[in-house]
Amino acid sequence: MKRSISVYDDAQILGMYIDWFNNFLTLQRFSDYYGISDTFAEYIITEGRKILNRQLYGGSKLHQAVIVRSK
Repeated sequence: MKRSISVYDDAQILGMYIDWFNNFLTLQRFSDYYGISDTFAEYIITEGRKILNRQLYGGSKLHQAVIVRSK
């Protein structure tokens, strides 16, 4: 069984969050569209909101990366 590793940086997470905010009504549809688990979709939404707020109100630059290992 081959394992794949995906790395999501702040810019990608923010892009996915904005896509969710603008285009999806449900978490299930969002996670299906991106091929991720519901738990990871919730993480993307939570972190994306934090990144956006940090950029809008904290002046922080994008710098973080998330590594996801799939089975």
